[in-house]
Amino acid sequence: AYGGCPLGQVYASMTNVIQLEAGEYKLTRELQPNSSLSISGAAPADYTKANVLTNTFPAMTAMKTSISGQGRSRIFNTTNLNKPALNLTNVVLKDGYSADAGGALYLGSTSILTNVQILNSKAKVGGAIFLNDIDTGLTFNRGIIQGNDAVEGSVLSMTCNDNLVYTNRDINITGISILGNGSNESLSTMAFCGQPTAVFGANTITNNTANAQTGRIFQFSSTTPEKSINLSASASLNLLSNT
Repeated sequence: AYGGCPLGQVYASMTNVIQLEAGEYKLTRELQPNSSLSISGAAPADYTKANVLTNTFPAMTAMKTSISGQGRSRIFNTTNLNKPALNLTNVVLKDGYSADAGGALYLGSTSILTNVQILNSKAKVGGAIFLNDIDTGLTFNRGIIQGNDAVEGSVLSMTCNDNLVYTNRDINITGISILGNGSNESLSTMAFCGQPTAVFGANTITNNTANAQTGRIFQFSSTTPEKSINLSASASLNLLSNT
């Protein structure tokens, strides 16, 4: 229950479906679902006009629905309770904050993001997204990741070892504009460890910033100037048709 809305299904196996209207939803504390959750914002479409590229209806518009942490709260935390799956569509997540991990999203299970924007979120690690615990997969199709910052992984970071072994996880990021993240104090934009299988396809990755002496945009190595990283020799990173 939150902000006057009634409590949904409480069983981990059940999926709560929420259709948000257009507008900005402001949080004063993070959302911690305890069952699988699917949230869709208002469709960014205008059915009175044709798409200028395809000449078919509807025309695409700017995003209409946003959820804001107001610079003081993380937006979603699925690491507690039943570690539910999270599915977000047509939503802007902005101004998230954590003094620890995951400025916007602190994920403990499989998550699917479709046409989602993550903007201006901050944390110590994982400015936009932090993947925690075993079986934490991420599929991110279409969207924008912009203006996020962290000491490690301004866009993405993760745990390295869970249950005393390298953490396996699948990460698929496709059709995303990843731009303007990080700062001169940041050590990395994407910080990988454990045993991920990561695929980046048809993304635009530009104007991101890391420390000029010790930073890097993709941290995918077991050694860095600062410390050793627990990255398995079986980890893989595929970059396909990116700019």
